[in-house]
Amino acid sequence: MAYKIAVDSGGTFTDGVLVKESGEVITTKAHTTPQDPAFGTMDCIRKLASELGLTVEDLLSQTDTIIHGTTMATNLVATHSGAKMGTIATQGYRLRMTFQQVAKSDWQDKSEDMFDMRLEAPKALTSNHLMTEVEERVNVRGEVLVPLNEESVREAVRYLKGKEV
Repeated sequence: MAYKIAVDSGGTFTDGVLVKESGEVITTKAHTTPQDPAFGTMDCIRKLASELGLTVEDLLSQTDTIIHGTTMATNLVATHSGAKMGTIATQGYRLRMTFQQVAKSDWQDKSEDMFDMRLEAPKALTSNHLMTEVEERVNVRGEVLVPLNEESVREAVRYLKGKEV
């Protein structure tokens, strides 16, 4: 039998789903372990194996697809927790993420006045001094206009390492 397994490691729980060839679905849940995300993932897989009366090794040998997703990194960025983070952007766009740009059509259902200068701006994902640039350019069709300058990447990484990122 070929199984398909999906595991999603969230901020608090790790969810596991197994689909049998018959279409039957088995679900389970384990605690997310931020200090070692693999533990929560493997705990889900162990529980799925147990539901089938199999060892983890037997389950995995009969599995043809494993999908793993996580919101852990997204949560760290959104909550400004975790390790110090830097940003590497296309040359000329270093500060772009700090601009408060929004389309009027995206603001239709908001109660705030988008032109009210007293509105508190969201905190930037990265401090300005931890933003750097690399030389490259790609157009909207994904075509390379200016090839990536690898030396500019090395310089950007050296800069961020110097800032202890």
